[in-house]
Amino acid sequence: MAGRGYAKVQLIGNLGKDPEARFSQSGTETTRFSLAVNRNDRQADGSFQDITDWYNCTAFGSQGKVVQDYLKKGSKVFIEGRLQIRQYDDKDGMRRTSVDVTVSDVQLIDSRQPNVAEESDSTEPTPTRPTAQRPVLTARRPNQPANYAEDADDLPF
Repeated sequence: MAGRGYAKVQLIGNLGKDPEARFSQSGTETTRFSLAVNRNDRQADGSFQDITDWYNCTAFGSQGKVVQDYLKKGSKVFIEGRLQIRQYDDKDGMRRTSVDVTVSDVQLIDSRQPNVAEESDSTEPTPTRPTAQRPVLTARRPNQPANYAEDADDLPF
């Protein structure tokens, strides 16, 4: 990987809106969503201010399916992917910058569980599993290694 750069990002945040599935001209299904990442920033007077950074995320294949099936606006998620900064002119001619993430890994921190009681006609209470025991669902690209240690030798630092 000599002479080549690599921009990888890991984010934990909340979806800003429900995910949207679309198909490209070639027929590839893509799932797009916005991710809000909150942080505190110390001001000159010593106080803290809450700041939200927004990221446009695109997931393909199994990652996109997991996002569509289990996440909605406000859901907390961990994502990992390739970072891309792009600049464009908006409809008013103003220069804008967009931070985009092509998702390679998704881990649900909180997920939308179907409400079994609404789906059944039974009047018996439906046992639910406590939130802390929910399995962490992950989706990884099929050809992507689980360990990136082999890439560490090529990093410039």
